[in-house]
Amino acid sequence: LGVETMGRLIADSRFPVVAIGGISLKNAAQVWAAGADSVAVISDIVNASDPAKRVSQYLALGQEFH
Repeated sequence: LGVETMGRLIADSRFPVVAIGGISLKNAAQVWAAGADSVAVISDIVNASDPAKRVSQYLALGQEFH
């Protein structure tokens, strides 16, 4: 859908929104800025050379939006 469309849909929703699919550190900030309450990430964490560090990076980034 893209981040812009997602933002419009989120604005019309009364429910919490979790973004799923294609999420990475490169676009997670845009997804949260568009209004997503949370992101679901698997590949970017599992494929990272240091998965624990990658999780920490997501947690730190998420704190900026919540």
